[in-house]
Amino acid sequence: MSDWPQDVIQKYYDYCLQRRVIPTLDIENSILDLKGSKDAVLDAEKYFFQLTAETLRNARLSLLSSGFIWSVETSPGKWEPYSYNINGLIEDAQLNKRSYVEFLNEKSEQCRLIFSCMEEEYQKRKRKVRRRRVDSSLPNYWDLSSSSNLQRIVLSDSSKEYKDALNQFDSTMKGIYIKIVKIERIQNVRWYKQYAAHRDDFTQRYGKSEERRLFHGCSSTSADKIVQECFNRAFAGVHGNLYGQGVYFHEHAKYSHNYTRSEILNERTMFLALVLIGKASIGNPSMKVPPQGFDTTSDGKHIFVVYHDAGAYGEYIITYK
Repeated sequence: MSDWPQDVIQKYYDYCLQRRVIPTLDIENSILDLKGSKDAVLDAEKYFFQLTAETLRNARLSLLSSGFIWSVETSPGKWEPYSYNINGLIEDAQLNKRSYVEFLNEKSEQCRLIFSCMEEEYQKRKRKVRRRRVDSSLPNYWDLSSSSNLQRIVLSDSSKEYKDALNQFDSTMKGIYIKIVKIERIQNVRWYKQYAAHRDDFTQRYGKSEERRLFHGCSSTSADKIVQECFNRAFAGVHGNLYGQGVYFHEHAKYSHNYTRSEILNERTMFLALVLIGKASIGNPSMKVPPQGFDTTSDGKHIFVVYHDAGAYGEYIITYK
């Protein structure tokens, strides 16, 4: 359990308590003691091994997909990177010398990628795929003293990073909040590399990355999940779907504040994220993906909706009261 993320540990404890099983963990001696009825304890033991297998698998996928990006040719010369999780599944299958791998894409299409011909098949449609190594360089201001692929670094309030993030937040939030509790830099190596690869594609396509820093307000529970899993579309709809069924970002922190929640100690959380805009179309509630030829949807002013996992990177989390 020492390798489990905190949310998985909590998930396991909740599972045990719902079945009236009392779990006691002796970290020093690596012992998990389960007390309860025989059947309930057997269920809890089985669930323990299930979660352990899932954790190891997710760690493996994270490691595998950190160095390579798989993309599909959606139109002549236009390559779209696969989502955060699909990329890991494909890389895992390729390294295990499987002949093909199947997955459900963002349009709910059951696809098959065949490695021998490097093609993706869906019904009668066939598209080319490619695998390329991602530049291993990370931002030069990151703290790389740890070997961990995921860190939340609390910034010093005297640093330029802290002041820049605060100034953008403060420009529309003066008088709305009392104090900044902390500003954290998110260092998710896997997520950042996929975002960087997506940004490179934008630069090749448009001559520039069309990158902006925008806000995304949410609960602290959602923030924890996003740090682990990125802005995936499982969270879509939380902020409505007026301009499309994707993940919403806003130019002004004041607007995103409406989607935060006052939780423990009256604290709220908000992301300041790097977002790839590309070509934006005016959105509507029926859109599950942007119109052909566009990358995002918008209200035409300050709201931008992203549909690809690698289309945004949560650079900072601002915690405030």
